[in-house]
Amino acid sequence: MAAVGWLAGLLFWLGISLGAFVLLAVHALTGGHWGAALDGALVPAVAALPLFLLLALPLAFAMPALFPWVADPSRVLHADVAALYLNPPGALLRGGVSLLLWSALAPLLVLLRGAARTALGAVALLLHVVLLTMLSVDWLLSIDPRYHSTAFALGLLVMQMLAGLAWAAVLRPEAGGGEPGRAGDLAGMLVAAALGTLYLTYVQYLTAWYGNLPDKAAWFLLRREAPWPWVLAAALLLSGLLPLCGPMLRSWRRSPGALARIGLGVLAGLWLHLLWLAGPGFGAWSLLSGALGLVAVGGAWTGLVRGVLAPRLRRPAVPAREGLRHG
Repeated sequence: MAAVGWLAGLLFWLGISLGAFVLLAVHALTGGHWGAALDGALVPAVAALPLFLLLALPLAFAMPALFPWVADPSRVLHADVAALYLNPPGALLRGGVSLLLWSALAPLLVLLRGAARTALGAVALLLHVVLLTMLSVDWLLSIDPRYHSTAFALGLLVMQMLAGLAWAAVLRPEAGGGEPGRAGDLAGMLVAAALGTLYLTYVQYLTAWYGNLPDKAAWFLLRREAPWPWVLAAALLLSGLLPLCGPMLRSWRRSPGALARIGLGVLAGLWLHLLWLAGPGFGAWSLLSGALGLVAVGGAWTGLVRGVLAPRLRRPAVPAREGLRHG
């Protein structure tokens, strides 16, 4: 049970760093003033990616407790998948390589300029999709190896972007990005990411419902038991409806302080959503272990980001023509 709490905490804080990674890659392609406004929050979060090479180590020892296919490969629907892909050495290798690649690309996204940065942004986004698709299977879907969803990795990607934006919203008043005009830009991005999260969550359920396949139905039926319906309801309220409806009020949309409060709610909702994905097979007590994992992993991550990296990292100013490319 402690293992699933650590996993949920790891995925939550990693999601913020990877969300910042994706946002920096998008900005490398599109340009815009919003990137410079959010740098104070995004750059330290991205720079913390190497920390997860250490924070992920406990998962290597907890694999038998988390993933049933480790002890019993027959739990995987197809024997060739178990033999060639879903096995402990392969999962450890994919996890380590993914974290190394993200850690290596992160400083380049911050330091490069011009055409080199634009090209790297495209490569980083494509590579991120591939790596996230693998890890979404290894670290989440394979908790129940009978279930699969083609939209699952895309849903995680949008959740990561929402997490990065929410983190930026929480920190913007103290990061020097508190101008009302820029707050409106961030509010619009939060609305778009929240819409994506709600849509992809609904589509995965709708696809499983129409398909009416026993393995997919069993995955959702497990989450009908208390307290998981309430966990999902709170998650969607905080990470979906709050950032969608809050910015509709002009006073909220243009207020960095209001957006900071929305950002806190969004982060709480995303944490609950991750627990809803990972925890039901381990019982209701996984909520408690999830809270402990959130604090344990978060203590290391926030200590590095806020205590060490943020005071020292300032990305070089983006040239005016590059910043004005869009937005």
